[in-house]
Amino acid sequence: MSQEQLNTEADNNESSAESGKLRILVVDDSATIRRSAETMLANEGCEVFTAENGFEALSKITRHQPDLIFVDIMMPRLDGYQTCALIKNNQTFRRRSSQSLIG
Repeated sequence: MSQEQLNTEADNNESSAESGKLRILVVDDSATIRRSAETMLANEGCEVFTAENGFEALSKITRHQPDLIFVDIMMPRLDGYQTCALIKNNQTFRRRSSQSLIG
């Protein structure tokens, strides 16, 4: 992990702890579903990030270190199962995957 990634991770962890908000990543290829989920979760006081596909999700996970991830199963290019497998098998995400993923 680069120094920049370590600094970003530390900043994200500090900002989340300060805000007390649950950070949630919503991964879905449907813009309507992403917006709906984002609106509902934000109204409940969550900090919400969205990704259009599994590849974008991997980048957002690194950048934002979400506490919980909702992943659509049927997506083009990299489906939900593949996305979850990549997250679970990546050393960078491993420490959080048991908290963030079910399955």
